[in-house]
Amino acid sequence: MSRSRRTAIGVAVLSAALVGPLGAAAQASAAPAPAKVSAASAPAQVQIQAGKQLSIKRQMQQRDWWCVPAVVRAMLSMHRSGSRLPTQSQLAGHMHTTKKNGTTSRAALQTLNQVAGRHIYDFNTAGSSSRLLSEIKASINRKHGVYASVWSNHTPWQKGGSKEGHAILAYGYSGNTIFWWDPADNSNHKASAAASYSALKARGMTFVTG
Repeated sequence: MSRSRRTAIGVAVLSAALVGPLGAAAQASAAPAPAKVSAASAPAQVQIQAGKQLSIKRQMQQRDWWCVPAVVRAMLSMHRSGSRLPTQSQLAGHMHTTKKNGTTSRAALQTLNQVAGRHIYDFNTAGSSSRLLSEIKASINRKHGVYASVWSNHTPWQKGGSKEGHAILAYGYSGNTIFWWDPADNSNHKASAAASYSALKARGMTFVTG
């Protein structure tokens, strides 16, 4: 083999070596390193909690025993307005509300469906706080408030006071928080799903969804 041919073969072998692992490493070390993004310069991850609130007709209950008529009226305001929306007095008469016995949840359910003009609402049950939250979210997403029966001394947002049956309305949610409206003083409250479940369970888990 001539000297010139041995030189050519040596050059070819050397060139092949350069494009192999060692050659690739050498090329990589020569290339500029990628820029590092510090934690401070990285965009902040914003956690957004999905939520929804209904626009309802709020009105303080006009009699101490008219919490159900007030809640039912607020729920019906999603379906009727103006003169077509019954007054608390009209609803109390329709549901046979009395000072001694108040209003039954069954009467409230029947009135809701009759005045709404179709069967929208029904009794519901929940075996856990997560299930309660799921049912309330589903009803509110359909633009229907949720009627709930609790003891006046054990509401989702507080404990204490006299023990009487009381009706409240769930009108919104945000994440694991439920927004409640209390017709006793026309006030808005918020409570966790766990606290809400505890309050409803204490009264027998009576609630109506649409």
